[in-house]
Amino acid sequence: MSEEQRAQDVRRAAITRVHEVLSGLGGGLTDEQVPQVLVRTALSLPGGAQADIRAGVREVRSTFGDGDGRVRVEFDTAADAADPCDVEVVLPAPPTAVVEDGQDRPPLPGGEPRLLVLGFDGIEFHFLLEPGHDWLPLLRPHAGYDGLGLLLPETLSDVPHGHLVDLSYADGVLRARRAAERPDYAVSVNGVPLDGAGVAVAEHGEVLFDSRTGAGSRALAYELVDWTDEVPSAGAGADVLDGAPHPTESADPANPGGLLVAPPRPGAKAGLRRFPLPTGRADVRVRDVHVQVLHTTATHVGSAERSHVKIYRCATPQHAAYLRRHLATQAGLVRQANAVAGRPGERAWAVAPIQLVAATPPPEVLTTRADPAALRGAAEHRLSAWFGVPDQPQPDCFVIVASPLLEPVGWAGYEQLGKAPSGGQLDALAPLAAGVDRLHFLGVAHCDIKPQNVCHHLDAQGRSGYVLVDGDAITRSGGPVAELRFTPEYASAEVIRAARRVRAPGRDSIDVREHDRFGFVLVVLTALIGVDKVDALLRGGADGRRPVDSVAIVEDTLASAWDPEWSRFVAELVGPFRPGALLDDGWSAKAWLERLSALWSPQERERVADPDRVAAGRYGREVTALRADLRALAWAEWREELVARTRAAQLVVARREYRNWLWAGRIAFLVSVLLLVATVAGGTG
Repeated sequence: MSEEQRAQDVRRAAITRVHEVLSGLGGGLTDEQVPQVLVRTALSLPGGAQADIRAGVREVRSTFGDGDGRVRVEFDTAADAADPCDVEVVLPAPPTAVVEDGQDRPPLPGGEPRLLVLGFDGIEFHFLLEPGHDWLPLLRPHAGYDGLGLLLPETLSDVPHGHLVDLSYADGVLRARRAAERPDYAVSVNGVPLDGAGVAVAEHGEVLFDSRTGAGSRALAYELVDWTDEVPSAGAGADVLDGAPHPTESADPANPGGLLVAPPRPGAKAGLRRFPLPTGRADVRVRDVHVQVLHTTATHVGSAERSHVKIYRCATPQHAAYLRRHLATQAGLVRQANAVAGRPGERAWAVAPIQLVAATPPPEVLTTRADPAALRGAAEHRLSAWFGVPDQPQPDCFVIVASPLLEPVGWAGYEQLGKAPSGGQLDALAPLAAGVDRLHFLGVAHCDIKPQNVCHHLDAQGRSGYVLVDGDAITRSGGPVAELRFTPEYASAEVIRAARRVRAPGRDSIDVREHDRFGFVLVVLTALIGVDKVDALLRGGADGRRPVDSVAIVEDTLASAWDPEWSRFVAELVGPFRPGALLDDGWSAKAWLERLSALWSPQERERVADPDRVAAGRYGREVTALRADLRALAWAEWREELVARTRAAQLVVARREYRNWLWAGRIAFLVSVLLLVATVAGGTG
């Protein structure tokens, strides 16, 4: 029996068993009742098959009760499992106290919403705590967990997995209690042991997980921060005033000093962005933090180096503080992802670094009686004018982020690439693949990987490589997503379907890892076959269907573009386009790229010049250097830098030859003059 047929049999058995159990209920399921389904098989199932089974079980669950569709599906293996599987369905008991219609409901507790900041090793996660009667689980879930709560990434090994702690926030007081799971750990908050009754805790401190089996202790820092729900006021087009830049300080340790932020284009309108803030609640799983953003550039004082800059305008200082924490965490994640791309100290990136910029000069303190006209020359007023609100100085409401100003890749078309894939491209994309895998291991995703977001950069040795930009789009790879930033043309069919229902009850989770992987596959495909071929695959017809969503069409496109000898290479290349392939937890961009490299024909590899062999002739070394550049750089690009380098080498040769010609002419002229002088002198003598 094939693996695909076995997965279909397991899916059919699981759906049938769940339907039988739910059909036998006397009444419907309530929103609080989440059925737990355990599917046990003799052999493990791939991630794509597990995702398909979960989707089928959710569809069955949604037809019972309130139609919410919430269900927890987990998988296990056992040698004695039945064929095709054993299915256990556990139904939680209904709530003991149900509020009848017309009965007075308990009033909501008082207090303002607070921002809960959880941190470990410089990485932070944020949750909005709103006053309520319910307890919210704080946990690092097992794989396949479908429940609610304040969810930490599965890869966060600093925190024991499982449900150990519950938090409650009411009347301005944060309470914590011990949950039933993992009795092998003792849990305390600020030195106070937790029990099932719960205890009020301070607004900041640490949660300590102490192993009873000698595995050590692990601490998770926490802090409650003030929060108000507001939206930035709308402004007109950018007023650049006198056109002067905004002076600030670079926060990049590798490149400190003054930074001059150039004004945006006159009249430019600020864009709108939303950053998701999870709540962990069932009714409203996320709140949106609304900000405005302007794009511009900046120069370092005393240097010609330029940076790309995003200026964010927030509604309140609290929102700006959250955004700084959020972006600082993203910057740290980018640094960790880049650690796999090269050795420490090397300028080797998978994602272009992002740096928060210090808010200097320091903003003036405003009161309700302050005269905005008095701040007309202040730096904060200049930023307000750029956002079209010159009469609303807002100290502490701006967040500035800088990243290297890089050159986008000019992907070549099919006719420029030839009739075979380029092995040089696979080598050039390897650091990018390692960075994508590392981001997912850290529990986050880039969320906007596409060919247009790939740029060139030079490492410390001057070698050209690829790097992802737009790093501030990074978000958590698990949990709710308020607004998935993506370009529909470069998203998989699974993500497009999920995005349409992202705010529907029980349907607000998207596997953004699959979204990243699909974008990376499109980048590789663009590099190998040409941007025009990929654009044609992504272009939808009148019915909205895209050719890229059909494995057969993608395979036919590649087979017709390359010779038959590349059939095995094509088969591996189209593998990620098969349904559910990128949902497998074990799928790796780096491993997939290595398989492609192994299948790439050695006979078609570009011959790399022996470094000890130098071309013959007077300018042999210059010719050898240019040959190395041409062979090392990827085929699927037209580099202006390479063209400029070639022209520069030609100019060097031309100037040297011209100088030699001039000197030869001067020597001949001097010899002629000397002979003339000698002849005249001899004649007069």
